[in-house]
Amino acid sequence: MKELENLYANQPKSRTFFERKVEVSGARILLKGSVCCGKKELTKHYLAGFKRSFFIDLDDLRNQNLNLSNLDKFVAKNGIEAVGISGLKTPVKVACKNVIFTTTRRDLKLFDGENGGENFREFQIYGLDYEEFISFFKKNFDAKTLFSFFLKMGNFPHSAISENASDQTLQETIKANFSPLEVEILREIATQNGEFLNVMALYKRLKERVKISKDTLYNAIYKFENEFVVSLVGSVKGGKFSRIYLNNFALKHALTFDKNPKNTIKNMVFCELAKFGELFFSDVVDFFVPNLHVAVKVEPFLDADFVVLWFKKNLPHFKALGVRKVEVVSNATTHKFAFEGVTCEILPFWEWSVLR
Repeated sequence: MKELENLYANQPKSRTFFERKVEVSGARILLKGSVCCGKKELTKHYLAGFKRSFFIDLDDLRNQNLNLSNLDKFVAKNGIEAVGISGLKTPVKVACKNVIFTTTRRDLKLFDGENGGENFREFQIYGLDYEEFISFFKKNFDAKTLFSFFLKMGNFPHSAISENASDQTLQETIKANFSPLEVEILREIATQNGEFLNVMALYKRLKERVKISKDTLYNAIYKFENEFVVSLVGSVKGGKFSRIYLNNFALKHALTFDKNPKNTIKNMVFCELAKFGELFFSDVVDFFVPNLHVAVKVEPFLDADFVVLWFKKNLPHFKALGVRKVEVVSNATTHKFAFEGVTCEILPFWEWSVLR
């Protein structure tokens, strides 16, 4: 109980809260997302709405041996209205009306309904989208310059706020959360960013320099996906082939010197689209978003005339998918046209990203 008393007496001080597009509400809340995506600040902001609240950060080294067995008694004794626990890895129950938990585990499930309580409402928290980055960054630059900062700094909120954000900061974050072998695997995955996930090719390259088994590799890939570090995008045709993306596109140049500007832009586009639900790719487009009836193709330097020819050639494909709008992300030109009820718009990333 004394540990809880000390922690309660030393609650984190309030700081400026930067508004996010996600609205967290409810009485039983579970926030899911990668490390450094902003879950903790959203939790503190939620708790600030109560007169008596208690925030516990399990990722804080000082709390790693914290005994929560007396938490319910402590909550009742102090009249606490809301409890927030950050860094949850296994289910816990707290006898408080308002509870908010955060986790990096995609597979963590919490249920209270069987006890007559309210089931947990889950929110997936993503990194900053481009509009959020601009609002966090607070620099009055032109669109292209802001885009170059976004490209370099990535979508972690602290990267936009801090003047010292760098590749080294991202490297330290990865090293703090994964083993040296897992870091080596992630470095290799980063070279396939935006491409088909070829596990055997990964295994062969890794085998040349580290001791590794196929099971270890598969387990690491599962862990990266489960902890929101990478995401897999499947084909509209189904099947086993998927393309792999980093959930923070800046990790690629923090982990490897491999350069592929087009795939980096594709990764940025993926991060903007992920919040709209399940994504797919096809032989024709990089992303199909069923919830929006939108298809997106990344062609940084393709001329408008070639886009028109490509669009007309593939119009039957778009109609078969139920696409109402095709969006081409290109820095070469800006153009909009339509054929047979399907619209096509060509925009640079910094204009395309603020459409929604």
